[in-house]
Amino acid sequence: MSVALSNRFQGGKAFGLLKARQERRLAEINREFLCDQKYSDEENLPEKLAAFKEKYMEFDLNNEGEIDLMSLKRMMEKLGVPKTHLEMKKMISEVTGGGSDTISYRDFVNMMLGKRSAVLKLVMMFEGKANESSPKPVGPLQRETLPACPEDAPPGPAPPSPLLFLPSDLAALLGSFRCVLCVVFGRCAFVGLFFHQQNQ
Repeated sequence: MSVALSNRFQGGKAFGLLKARQERRLAEINREFLCDQKYSDEENLPEKLAAFKEKYMEFDLNNEGEIDLMSLKRMMEKLGVPKTHLEMKKMISEVTGGGSDTISYRDFVNMMLGKRSAVLKLVMMFEGKANESSPKPVGPLQRETLPACPEDAPPGPAPPSPLLFLPSDLAALLGSFRCVLCVVFGRCAFVGLFFHQQNQ
């Protein structure tokens, strides 16, 4: 980022300008792929390119138009498939053909549209299918999805205390504490914690 840009704008505005510039640059590359005869028979090409652009922008952490090793590491962890340093280097080499240490947007789109099944492509496709099959709920958790706090449970015989193995003074001390979730939110997501057990 230039010094003039950082002096004139606040951080959020400068970041927004960087993202807008990056989006224009990637949209220009997408237009090149749309005009390329090699991909003219590709189904839903505009939608695919828009999805690729969005995904690439999400993981281009340095906003330089390239996914480096650390960006790829974060991407893999976010997708739930963490990789070792060596595995990620191999993935980058496979996508770029060994010519670079970073994945450019062109390399990324070529990989996603290409016939070769790179490991990164398989991970990205798996992540896309997982999102389609089980959409993540949005918004705050509903009350019925949270288990009831043991304090709200109807009265009855107390379950056996897991504090029996502790010395009686320590058991009394721990038994007097309340779960942090109960104190802060008024309910507990951890049913049966020993902090809720009544000392007898």
